[in-house]
Amino acid sequence: MIRDILNMLEELSMSLPRFRSYENTLPMNEALESSLLAAYTEMTCFCARTINFFRSNPHCEPPTARSL
Repeated sequence: MIRDILNMLEELSMSLPRFRSYENTLPMNEALESSLLAAYTEMTCFCARTINFFRSNPHCEPPTARSL
């Protein structure tokens, strides 16, 4: 489970610059704004659930960089 969380965080970190690029290069319209809002909302909810998971399971520590 922890590896899945780390993989998702890595994917999110790679997506954010692309989303920023969309914001800066494409004309903002209702469809783009709605799509970006949905994506950012899902990312925020995932991060909140991740925090909640680690707070509820303090014995589950994320692996160190060496163990990946």
